[in-house]
Amino acid sequence: LLIIPQTEAERRTLGDEQRKRELMFAAKNGDAAVARRLLKAGVNPNTTTDDLRGVPAPKNIPAIIFAAASGDAETIEAFL
Repeated sequence: LLIIPQTEAERRTLGDEQRKRELMFAAKNGDAAVARRLLKAGVNPNTTTDDLRGVPAPKNIPAIIFAAASGDAETIEAFL
């Protein structure tokens, strides 16, 4: 079930979590444009799988590792 945010703080928290998930998936898929946009928007480049709920992955793996596994040099460069 999806949580329906009741307050502005809850909406911000859920929005932050969604942006972190998007960054993780962009890194995994080698989507440099999305990763760069999210990083410029203020998403922490040190985001790990521990920071996310609902992402099936081993614990404490940083997003840059997923970028490296994708093999896309532009995506890796966005994190550096």
